[in-house]
Amino acid sequence: MNMFISFTRLLAIILLFALNATLFAQLNTQIKYKDRGSRGTSSAIIYFSDENGADNVSPEEFVDYTNVFFTIKPHHSDERGYFKEKDILEDLTLISLFQDGQEVPMNGSLKQISNGSGRVDRVVIAFGKRNVVLYKPIEFRSPIDTAAQILLPDKYFKYYFEYEPIYVEGINQSDTRDYISTYHSMMKIVDAAQTNEEVVNYSFWESASQTYIETAIEQHVDSLSNTLERLHLAFLQEFSKSSLRQQDSVYNGILQAQKTFEPYMNMDFPKGAIYAGLFDALIDESGSLIAENYKRFNRYEMQFLETSEYDTYEFYLYIDLLARMYCSLDTLKLLDGLLPVDISLLDNIPEKKQELINMGWVNKFVSVLNVVNNNVQENGFLFGDSVMGNLQRQVPNQHQPYHEIFIAFNYLDKNPPMFKNYLSEAIKKCTDEDLIEDMEMWILSYSLTINGIDTKTVASINRGIQLIEQKKWEEADNTFTILTKKANTVAPPWFYEGVIKFENDEQFSAEAMFARALERYPLYIAPRVYNFEILYDQENFEGLLLAVDDAIVANDIWLFHFWKARALFAQAKYKDAITEIEGNCNELNPWAVPAYFLLGDAYLELYNYDKAEAAYRATQTIDDYLDPGTFNEKMTRLLELRKN
Repeated sequence: MNMFISFTRLLAIILLFALNATLFAQLNTQIKYKDRGSRGTSSAIIYFSDENGADNVSPEEFVDYTNVFFTIKPHHSDERGYFKEKDILEDLTLISLFQDGQEVPMNGSLKQISNGSGRVDRVVIAFGKRNVVLYKPIEFRSPIDTAAQILLPDKYFKYYFEYEPIYVEGINQSDTRDYISTYHSMMKIVDAAQTNEEVVNYSFWESASQTYIETAIEQHVDSLSNTLERLHLAFLQEFSKSSLRQQDSVYNGILQAQKTFEPYMNMDFPKGAIYAGLFDALIDESGSLIAENYKRFNRYEMQFLETSEYDTYEFYLYIDLLARMYCSLDTLKLLDGLLPVDISLLDNIPEKKQELINMGWVNKFVSVLNVVNNNVQENGFLFGDSVMGNLQRQVPNQHQPYHEIFIAFNYLDKNPPMFKNYLSEAIKKCTDEDLIEDMEMWILSYSLTINGIDTKTVASINRGIQLIEQKKWEEADNTFTILTKKANTVAPPWFYEGVIKFENDEQFSAEAMFARALERYPLYIAPRVYNFEILYDQENFEGLLLAVDDAIVANDIWLFHFWKARALFAQAKYKDAITEIEGNCNELNPWAVPAYFLLGDAYLELYNYDKAEAAYRATQTIDDYLDPGTFNEKMTRLLELRKN
């Protein structure tokens, strides 16, 4: 490759000198200046010179000249070899210089130069440099002849020494494959030509304005295309996110290249329009390729969720995290469609986040989350048919109602009522109070939205919730006292006013507020759970059982049945508690560890040690990763009772 570069450079230099040599060969011309009748005509040679008739004019010296000099000498066919005074005064003085058909005035008189014999064998004529356009053909005329034109080499042009170094720099940059720099260097020459006609007359003009720029564009774009192709092939082998990011970077490089080369492509050069069309095609093809690779990546990442099962802990953890993150809702909102979630939500689930870190799964989970978020942004749903089909197939094995949760959010954009219905079904089966709380916030938000509650009221409720979280009880109380008056028919302000009373040990006032919240929304779970806690702490188990039965009539969910089992157990109604767990709790969700511990406790109280042990051991079967502390305590007590 170095040999090729050297050859390219050498070829450019040879061409440059060849062009200059061609021009140099036109530094003299022959002109007939005198008609001698029957004896023919007298001819002379006119050549570019210095003021003393020397033909080796240095370009560096010429820069400082104020005149352009030409010397007239007798033609070699002239036997005499010198000019007579009459020739000079009557004939040579009539020779004129023309450019573009206009005569250029002579600057001063002819300067006669004698040879060693004292004969005038050369006559120097001068023209003001500012009157001669150096890059245009120079034509000499006599009364009887028009001479062939003289063309000065570009090294004598006014701005040559300004642009020739730029051209050489561009060649050097091309040799080192720095094509962008080559382009910018040569474009300085092209841009100069837009206002300076001299530039297009340089011997290197075509090479600079076409050859090197075309090479720069083609080589740079080829490099980008080849890099993209290489990354594409590598991606098909490994399906890595980093490869996609690199492809994006190359695509941005192509866009930048188009922007960089656009000025040239908009000019009237032979390949300008061709390059513009090729760039458009390349951008379309590259964009389509990368878009398809993103789809391939999404499909690849989704394969894990499309085919894995809950007994694969990584799958279970990802599904659980995704459900919690999309359900996460700390405050109420007016529904505005399905939105992506931020990875920072993992901070709200520190134990599970630490699991991802410990297992080395953070990057993979982030990739999966990005794919799901991409589905949200582009399609308005979380999962497509393949993942949803896999989740539906495994409904009997899901510990929480993940399938129902994801169906709900898939409907959020296109059918909010279906979103609410599926979320309600999820709550019915859910055994995790944090998930239930989040899902209920979504349902409350749905209710506020369809009932047309204004944004100011929602914002005020949320400010009050934040004050409660900050334990600023007085400010929170003032906020909700106002809201219970301004938004009297809305349930949440009454509930949160009850929370404030509860946290400040005003249980009876709290119960009254919770009751008002339930009057406005009988399906409200949170105030009933607070009432259950109050009654349980008061050991009013009969009242608790009545409250739970009333709750089940309004909203038949696992959580309320579990509370009923707790109330029955607290009343020593162990058989009824067993019936409630086995007939209702486990029918709604057979994967709840607390229910099996309570079931074991109930059998233990009835001295049915075998069934108690079976219930306790079931906790280890349904959750392979359960902390064994409680299980060991239960089994130790069971063993002691058996011994006695």
